[in-house]
Amino acid sequence: MSDFNTYLKSNFVITYGFIILLGCFVGALFVMRAVEKTEINTKSKKISFVAYGVGSSMLITWIIFEICLYFSLPPSLSAALGGGAGFLGAEVIARFILFYFKKKMQ
Repeated sequence: MSDFNTYLKSNFVITYGFIILLGCFVGALFVMRAVEKTEINTKSKKISFVAYGVGSSMLITWIIFEICLYFSLPPSLSAALGGGAGFLGAEVIARFILFYFKKKMQ
């Protein structure tokens, strides 16, 4: 029984470690693509933009990964779908939030 627990813990760390790396990579791609569309004047805006872009992509990647696992898809397919949704979904969320803030500022 202890061998099974050890295997489960190591598999858990490897799987979610990969999801964290995938989310960071997808977030960096999102930030590189979206940075030319926004106007960034100060260093604090740069830092917050990068943190928001990477963080939102990681969150969406993880949520979609968990939803796919819930529906009994293989972990590799779940990770691929999560990465794709993190790349595309972060842009949609960013547009919505930027539109909301622009509307509030006027």
